[in-house]
Amino acid sequence: MNELKELKDRLSKINSLLDKLDERLVGGELSEAKYKELSEKYRKEADNLKNQITEKELLQEVGFKVEEKEEVIAGHPAESPEKSYLSRVMQRLRNEGFECYENVTYTDYFFKFVAKKSRFDWILGHAEAFFVFGEFSSIDTQSLREFSTKCIEYARKTRSSSTLTTILVCFPCATVNSIDRATSEYVRNEAGHFHQALFSGGVLEMPVVYVLDSDTIYYFEKTPFYGWAVWGRLRDIIKRLLAP
Repeated sequence: MNELKELKDRLSKINSLLDKLDERLVGGELSEAKYKELSEKYRKEADNLKNQITEKELLQEVGFKVEEKEEVIAGHPAESPEKSYLSRVMQRLRNEGFECYENVTYTDYFFKFVAKKSRFDWILGHAEAFFVFGEFSSIDTQSLREFSTKCIEYARKTRSSSTLTTILVCFPCATVNSIDRATSEYVRNEAGHFHQALFSGGVLEMPVVYVLDSDTIYYFEKTPFYGWAVWGRLRDIIKRLLAP
């Protein structure tokens, strides 16, 4: 029953987001190309949720519990590979003391879930850390940059610390079915960034892509001369908390 309620809540949020997209298009705040891209993505998600809700309601009508679906219908796993991965990661983050929020709407984006921790152990003292997850059927370099920018904006606006010297560490995490070579090379060689000055209220951006088809994660593997200690620390965090 809880899973069915979560699906309905998520569908309601997506429908609200679609209404906001319509309003922004009419108001000239959104280009037609961007509107088409986002509306198609979220309408597809909404249709998928409707199908899941209908299926679970039918199971309940004939006397089966939703959680018994795997036992009743052969060949239908309880969780998709993506959901299974996200469930494992969410549990790790909770074990590390992160606050986790599912189905988060921010402007014209819908985040699968967000995890944040205001006193995250860092190289010098503490930082504030965010893991922001989004779902994509596929992703290119431009889409990843846009998603990462939205994650940074969200983290800045919802951070707990008002201290300007507190470092903000943000991991924009995209889950995709597949990834092309150009995008994977971008992630591995260019995606990590400093914003503002390190150790004085700066923001560290470290995008991560999890690919379902290969059960693989991609992240920034280079170590620039400036801030060399930072990148090794970020990679250790990714391997510990985001590994498949």
